[in-house]
Order: sequence, then structure tokens, then C-alpha cells
Amino acid sequence: MSVQESLYGPQSPGQAFKLDENALVEYIEALEDMTDGAIALDETAGLKQIYRRKNLDSMRLLARYYGGNNS
Repeated sequence: MSVQESLYGPQSPGQAFKLDENALVEYIEALEDMTDGAIALDETAGLKQIYRRKNLDSMRLLARYYGGNNS
């Protein structure tokens, strides 16, 4: 998915949370660290893309984010 799609697409995070490109990129970079690279941001030929490199357990990710101990 492109960063532009994530910012300006209908019902996108950028529209829902009124994010600018810098804020969205910061959040994606934080997600990349939190998910050990499962979600990654890559820029090729000036086009920023968001990739899901491996499957995620969404409940585990939320528990980790909110400080839960559901390992």
C-alpha cells in the first residue's frame, strides 16, 4: 500500500486521524520496530510503500502496545 493511499484514500488512517505525511511515516517506522520488521516502510524511485512482510497476531500486538502481558 502506498503512503499516499494511507493518507488520502477513503476511510484511510490519514483521513480518520488527520495525519500529515511526516506523522504517518513516524507511526509506520514505530510499527516496524514494534513488529520486528513484519510491517515495513520502503522507498523505491521516490514512491513510499508500506509492506506487510509476515503475518501478525493483532491481539498480541495490541497487548504489547498497551503494556499487557498476553505473550
